[in-house]
Amino acid sequence: MRALLLGLALASILHVLGCSCDGGGSAADAGRRLDAQGTDAAGAELDANAVEDVQIARLDAFADDASPDAAAMRCDGSMITLPYPGEAAGSMRTEPAACDGCAAFTDVGLSPSGTTVRVTGTTSTVASECRWYLESSGCGGTSGAFLPDEFGTFGMTLPLFCGTNRLQLVCDAAAGRSIATREITGPACDGRDLQITLSWGATANDMELHLVRDGFHLNDATNDCTWFTCMSASPDWGVVGDTTDDPRKDVDNTSTFGPENIYLTSAPPGRYHVMVEYWGSGTTDTSEVTINLSGTTVWHGGHAMDLYEVWDVGTLDFPAGTFTPVDTITPCASAWRTGGSYGCALPIP
Repeated sequence: MRALLLGLALASILHVLGCSCDGGGSAADAGRRLDAQGTDAAGAELDANAVEDVQIARLDAFADDASPDAAAMRCDGSMITLPYPGEAAGSMRTEPAACDGCAAFTDVGLSPSGTTVRVTGTTSTVASECRWYLESSGCGGTSGAFLPDEFGTFGMTLPLFCGTNRLQLVCDAAAGRSIATREITGPACDGRDLQITLSWGATANDMELHLVRDGFHLNDATNDCTWFTCMSASPDWGVVGDTTDDPRKDVDNTSTFGPENIYLTSAPPGRYHVMVEYWGSGTTDTSEVTINLSGTTVWHGGHAMDLYEVWDVGTLDFPAGTFTPVDTITPCASAWRTGGSYGCALPIP
């Protein structure tokens, strides 16, 4: 749906206050978006990780609220924690212990890179539903969903919080549950002001996270940190030439589940709007957003969305470091730009 914007050299964002990261964003290709034929603007098939694309197509529906672990992520202002906090790093086990039909993890590999980590692995049995949970004692956490493909393999790129991150993968099959736990060292913690993470379900293809400066609108070329402005470089938002006060988007996902991630190491004074667009294709699905400020998860919530809708999540104010929910939905199908476009053309907010 989103066509490749040729010649655009714009920039990336999403993690926590109280955390800072050294190094640039990931090399994710932010400019690619599926068109009606499933190809990019150059006519070539998308080379996005095949595992991520195939694994999720097998799942007809995934409702976060149906998962017994989903409630753990609806923190209502408290710190997000793992569903199995006592697990040893490096452990892989099943519930029950003797489980003939569990989707047992046979391998989990981690490849950290700057502010993200590539997670790959295999399971012994096809799972009915899986979730990932990522948390840091210093910087909060977030979660999302995934599924192994028909061969039991999976792969996804996740945001990293600063300091020591604990990752937990939980998969359910008819016979029982499988749990894998890993630890990953994230970037150094030295003053990150903001991190935002977006995830969604299996019935939506490509949600899009935005951070918009007050006084400007969604999809503004220099004042909205999103897929076409904030991946390979960053807009200059604060002191001219100072990169520490510029936003970055280091995870952009154009398939199902997500995640996407935006962060500000040092937020320039002012108000910012957190928004989500429903790109791609699919049916009604729920977007989930986690807001982290000053090293603490201050808000985690979701909203059901339909194709070409915009969710105004809320506003952030600095230097106060406060988040105020707005939680409104705006239909934008009549003003959606197609064919090399940026998405919703309405003057939101």
